[in-house]
Amino acid sequence: MAKPNAIQLLMADLNTYNVDVAVIAETWFNCKVPDDTVSMEYYELIRLDQNPSQKRKGGGICVYVESNIKYLSTVTLLSLI
Repeated sequence: MAKPNAIQLLMADLNTYNVDVAVIAETWFNCKVPDDTVSMEYYELIRLDQNPSQKRKGGGICVYVESNIKYLSTVTLLSLI
């Protein structure tokens, strides 16, 4: 998701293929990346950013869930791993 237009390309794919839930690995998101820069219209964003205490590059996952789908987030549990 490091490319400047990655969110726009992802949104186009989600719309083209009528995707309800998308899980993205290796987002490289961290606390410096605000939600509004990676959010998409009609989708809820759930994110688990890369661990700042790790010395390696990469990491982070996010899930885009279509807004009309009810879900229970387990990010709190995932952050304990």
